[in-house]
Amino acid sequence: PIEFTEAVAVSSEEALSLSADDMYYDIRDRWHAFSEKLKQRVGAENFDARMIGAIARSHVDRRRARPLTSVEADRIERLHSQMKRFNRLQSSREEWLTHEVYSAFVKSVDQAIASLQAAESAPST
Repeated sequence: PIEFTEAVAVSSEEALSLSADDMYYDIRDRWHAFSEKLKQRVGAENFDARMIGAIARSHVDRRRARPLTSVEADRIERLHSQMKRFNRLQSSREEWLTHEVYSAFVKSVDQAIASLQAAESAPST
């Protein structure tokens, strides 16, 4: 698998040339990059990879410095559910992992990473 330190944009033409294995490994690597961003945001002591959706939801609280929006938390919860499903179905990825599924997931992960980065750079109140 390819290691990514940051999410790398993939054009739709490039995505069409990827095999199911390539797409799965890229999804997994992007999810890991996102998880690391979230871990940095909440702190290692407060991070549990099994609870990413709940962690995101708890950061909607407006009393927090740099809270997430409800829309961002919903996106993160959906991504976490989808990633758990992808992991359960990884042995049959040739059957379900289409370029459309891949592109939609990558776009959503990139948006989630961007929202975390924007929240980091926003001034705290």
